[in-house]
Amino acid sequence: MALADPEALTTIATNLQHNAERHRGGAAIHWSTVAEDALVGLRCHDEGPGISPEDLPHLFERFYRAGDAEDGGFGLGLPIARDAVQALGGTIEVLSRSGEGTTVRVSLPTGRPVEVA
Repeated sequence: MALADPEALTTIATNLQHNAERHRGGAAIHWSTVAEDALVGLRCHDEGPGISPEDLPHLFERFYRAGDAEDGGFGLGLPIARDAVQALGGTIEVLSRSGEGTTVRVSLPTGRPVEVA
């Protein structure tokens, strides 16, 4: 369980879902949760066309829009999600290859101490 604001979690998940829907090219979207040590996380994976290596470093820049500029977005979804994740003490990353889909991973602290062996 993450110690997190439910509204912030809703904002994060909604923005990731809308972003995946906008760029997946009709492909499936899969959600999963993970728990590792003192972190819990969400993963949103789409089986769409993926993101070009040139666009990946810019995805969290406000108003940056990868690929088709006619997608109806403003380039704010991922930066807003990143800001919400960071406000909760977490991290967010995007893994993608052209033609292989995209995975966005969010990791949040649980508030439980990590046991060190």
